[in-house]
Amino acid sequence: MERREIEEKLLNRLYRYPVVIGKNISLYHAGGKGTDFFDVDRLTCDPESQKELSEEIEAKVRLLEKEGMYFDKMAFIDKESGPVGTILLASTLSQDLKKKIIILRPWSKLKWDHIKVKGWIENIDGNPIKPNDSILLIDDVITTGSIQKDAIEIVERYKAKVTGLVCVFVRDTEAVEDIKREKKIKYVKTIWNYDELVYRGLIIAQPDKLLTEDFVKEFVNRVLPEKKVPEAEREINAKLQKMIFSLLEEENISADETIKLGLKNLLFNSVLYSYRERLVATIKKQYKRKSKR
Repeated sequence: MERREIEEKLLNRLYRYPVVIGKNISLYHAGGKGTDFFDVDRLTCDPESQKELSEEIEAKVRLLEKEGMYFDKMAFIDKESGPVGTILLASTLSQDLKKKIIILRPWSKLKWDHIKVKGWIENIDGNPIKPNDSILLIDDVITTGSIQKDAIEIVERYKAKVTGLVCVFVRDTEAVEDIKREKKIKYVKTIWNYDELVYRGLIIAQPDKLLTEDFVKEFVNRVLPEKKVPEAEREINAKLQKMIFSLLEEENISADETIKLGLKNLLFNSVLYSYRERLVATIKKQYKRKSKR
């Protein structure tokens, strides 16, 4: 199966199944708040999506290796609460990448590092992590980055180093940049980030993003071939602008261009969120049909 096809299959699973769970206010296990909760277990507990997700993570690892990353072992974070995460993929990835597994438990209730680390050891007095080991950390979600930092610090106490990080979903790209700066990790890959899922209609955007981004442009760039983008962008924008103009006129409301942009983005993002897969499929089909005329 081609890489692009696997990516599309995984994305379609996000549309069809409750992987991104919308709530009024979700308290993430990392301590942050938001209107979405990314439950990777919905993917890892299904055999087909588990295979696709594992293949996608492996592809990210291979890309990092081409960029120069080296690692001896893979580490997975065992969560104290919440989703099981990518730990369910550890066995498959270990066999495919031919690397040993380490399980890290950065739990506050565990007081000693030898309890926080599980993995293969050569003898009864050995440790799963050896000095100078190069370790690739694989995790499901980065929100604030605090859990990942705690896990990395466990590795560092064994005088080893986390050389790379692969994550399924990143809520805050600044948290990733903070990890890279603070822990001096050069090699990082993610499958999805917050912006990608907002522009795909899986998350309702925050107000600051609504007022500054062009949702239509970002959306069509992600779902249509490059040559179809200008036409689709013009047509969708024209329809949205007409609707916003009529709405403001009916209510006798005057608004500057920033507010009009925000209203247009809110309308488009809301429609995407409501219809998700159906709307994406309709737009793809519509502009594919036009190209044949």
